[in-house]
Amino acid sequence: MMDSIWLVLGLALLPALGNFSGGLAAEASRTTGRRLNYALHGAAGLVIAVVAVEIMPRVLETLSLGNRPRFRAGRHCLRRYREAR
Repeated sequence: MMDSIWLVLGLALLPALGNFSGGLAAEASRTTGRRLNYALHGAAGLVIAVVAVEIMPRVLETLSLGNRPRFRAGRHCLRRYREAR
């Protein structure tokens, strides 16, 4: 039992050490606007990927959008709007 606790604590410390060392590296180096732009776009892409792969299937399964009358009505209104254009 004690071995598993140390394993969990060791694995939990890895992200903390990574954040700390990344912070030290960020303080020690100069960051250009382009590099910051790339980093922020990469982080946003990861967040969108996680939402698309992990969260959206569960949400769609939970809501089951096709069976709710208000969503059918909204889909009908959207279809009529597109046809009118």
